[in-house]
Amino acid sequence: MKKQGGLLVLVILFVGMAILLVIQDTTPKTPTVPPTLPPSDVAESIRLFPGIEVGDVRWLEIVDTRYDSPLRVEREDAQWVITLPDGNTQNDANIAENYISSIIELQWTSRLSNIEDYSVYGLVTEQSTIQVNFETQDGQQHKLLLGDMTDDGSAFYARVDDQSVVYLLAAPTNDISSPGLATRIFPTITPEQVMAVRLTDPQENISMTIVQQDDGTWGLADTPQTLDQDIMLALIRAAIEMRYRRSIPLDETETLSTYGLDEERVLMVVTLLLNDGSGHNIAIGDITPMRDAFYALVDEQEEVYLIDRAPDPVSFLLHYFEEYKINAR
Repeated sequence: MKKQGGLLVLVILFVGMAILLVIQDTTPKTPTVPPTLPPSDVAESIRLFPGIEVGDVRWLEIVDTRYDSPLRVEREDAQWVITLPDGNTQNDANIAENYISSIIELQWTSRLSNIEDYSVYGLVTEQSTIQVNFETQDGQQHKLLLGDMTDDGSAFYARVDDQSVVYLLAAPTNDISSPGLATRIFPTITPEQVMAVRLTDPQENISMTIVQQDDGTWGLADTPQTLDQDIMLALIRAAIEMRYRRSIPLDETETLSTYGLDEERVLMVVTLLLNDGSGHNIAIGDITPMRDAFYALVDEQEEVYLIDRAPDPVSFLLHYFEEYKINAR
């Protein structure tokens, strides 16, 4: 069971870390699958945005291309304003500066050159990817695309300012006490392994089930009509890619109602069915007082997970499910 840590800042990307890995160029030959991180050696990582400091940034925006609303950090009248994906705002300079530093201090450990197809790495805006945009005080704008993870799970692919190279950024560890990219609840599950996803509202006793059909496409179990496959895949990915930064152990003095996870208050239950016959359940409860995470219970474990809202897969699922429920009532 993981120990409870202090409230960590929500950041969808990992901060720069001192990682001793080789810095070298690798030239792939139109790979059918992305190559893995090159072998380790003794070297220092290099910052993606050298020379840029927190005070140099005017605004920063974190966008998940699957969701409508970004997270934005902006300086207004000498104060930092954080606009969360749900439209709520915060005025906390420490949190704002942590968001910014987590981006500008990112470090790469390897890079790939002579790229012919960026989609191989999940690095085209048409794909489900995370994009960060920011502007400095002197008007310079920068863009970071975060793509797929390497096959061995050791790094993420990234592209900066439409440069011709692909950078490799070391993936987060399970040490949630240190800053970094929030950890996936189901780190090894891919969309190809998912046979069905069911969203259930226990209060209204309404369910929506997304199933993989015989032809490999996705659809709703109760309708024969063809649905937008990009939306269906986005829903699948939202269900399996929930991330948490910390978890709270349950003890005898606490009840699930503390977190809105009792039967009378659960917002939604997400059920996964995988192609090996296994399954998972994620119960979604209240939003945290800071409105930066949802409380969740996973497979009835003795701990409550705080699911990140930057990006915000839970709100994406809730929004789509609400539209479905309106038609189902």
